[in-house]
Amino acid sequence: YNMYLKGLDNKEVRTSVEAERSFMRRLNGGCHSVIGVYSEIKGNDLYMIGTFDLGGKIVKKDILGNKDTNIELGLKLAEKILKG
Repeated sequence: YNMYLKGLDNKEVRTSVEAERSFMRRLNGGCHSVIGVYSEIKGNDLYMIGTFDLGGKIVKKDILGNKDTNIELGLKLAEKILKG
C-alpha cells in the first residue's frame, strides 16, 4: 500500500500539513471550533498565520521559522494565540 502512495507524496505539502495539524491539536480544534490556519513555504522558511476564538475574541497571530521545525512552529503559534 505505501509503495503506491509514496509516489504521490509531496514533502512541502506534508511539512505544511504537519505544522497546521500540530497547531490545531494544541488548541483542541475540531469541526465546531472557530479556528483557522494557513502555512506557506518559501525556500527554507515556513510562514504560518492562525486565528482562534479565545473567550469570544478572535485572536490572530503569525510566526516565521525554519521548515525543518514545522511541528514546533505550529505549537509555538498556538501558544502565541493562547497568550492573546
